[in-house]
Amino acid sequence: MRQLIGEIVTITIVLGLAGLAVLVVSVVTLAVLGVLALVTGREQDGTQTFGR
Repeated sequence: MRQLIGEIVTITIVLGLAGLAVLVVSVVTLAVLGVLALVTGREQDGTQTFGR
C-alpha cells in the first residue's frame, strides 16, 4: 500500500513539473515572438522612413 501511495505521489509530482515546464516554454515562446514582432516592426518603419 505504501508503495502505491509513493508511486501516485511521484506521478503527481512528475506531471506537475511537466505542466510547469510546458507553461514556462509557452511563456518564453510568447515573449520571443513579441520581441521579434517589435523588432521587425521597427525595422519596417525604419526602412520605410529611410526609403522616403
